[in-house]
Amino acid sequence: MKIISKIALILAAVVTLSACERPPITTVQTGYRGTGMEQIYNPRTLAKEAALNQAPVPAPAASPTALKLVRSTKTFRYWVTSVWGNLSDI
Repeated sequence: MKIISKIALILAAVVTLSACERPPITTVQTGYRGTGMEQIYNPRTLAKEAALNQAPVPAPAASPTALKLVRSTKTFRYWVTSVWGNLSDI
């Protein structure tokens, strides 16, 4: 019976410790002192996540003729109907 309890204790310790992250862990204070506002980073995963947090590719610029079309119309409704066609058909 003692062997089974020792094995169960070792197995429980392994399962509990497997959920912990390996060192080194970096902590950065983001708030006032004593408030516990800290960010915890793992340098190994931070390098992997850096590629996922990049800004998307910007959209291409509008053509100068499109800007002239918008400025030359008298009202917005006229521009919308000239671009999309007759709105009553939708």
